[in-house]
Parts: sequence; structure tokens; C-alpha cells
Amino acid sequence: MLDEPLISLDYHYQEAVIDLVRRFARERDITVLFSAHELNQLIGTLDRVLYLGNGHAALGTVAEVATAPVLSKLYGTDIQVVQADGHIFVLSRGRDVERPDHAHDHGHGHDDHHPGHHHHA
Repeated sequence: MLDEPLISLDYHYQEAVIDLVRRFARERDITVLFSAHELNQLIGTLDRVLYLGNGHAALGTVAEVATAPVLSKLYGTDIQVVQADGHIFVLSRGRDVERPDHAHDHGHGHDDHHPGHHHHA
């Protein structure tokens, strides 16, 4: 289980960590769980995604779960999902809900299960 392993890294180091974890998992034939707010850097790596929000969960492939109807139900508001160049942008009233407005060193604990916090397998 990796809890926000990419959060403070620039894109170069995010890619290096993802490649390292992918190689490690493949060599050992194990499953790795990522807990993350940002989905885009992981899209090419994910087999399945688990979104948690408002006491509900959605599990499936990225194509099955990262959709406007599924995420609107989870977030309890109208959500738009925009795809461009292999990236997915999750928007609510023009705001990118994949990017948290908080920093992890300001008292946010992962046991809180805030809407928008999703886990990847």
C-alpha cells in the first residue's frame, strides 16, 4: 500500500516512482495499491480503480469508473469528465476536483475518507 507516493514529486520523479513500483510488482507477481488524489500520472499503470466518496464506492477499470454518471453519484453533485491526450480531468462547476485544495501537512489524515480520495489497485 502506497499512500500518496507522488504528491510532492515533479513529473520526472513521479514517472520514475511509477516505473520502479511497476517493475517491483511485476518481478514479484504482487498487487500494489496506490492511494492518490491525482489519477492522470497513474492511468497507464492501473488495472482497476476504487473511488470512494460520500459513503459509497465504485470499483472497476478506469473506463468504467471515471465517468460523469458514476462520479456524480459518488460526489453528490454534477461532475464532468473530460478526456484529452490520454488524460482525464474531473470537473465540478469548472473546478478540478482531482486536485485537492489542501496540503497534507495541514492536519489532513487519510483515515478521514474525504470525497475525492480514491484508491487504485
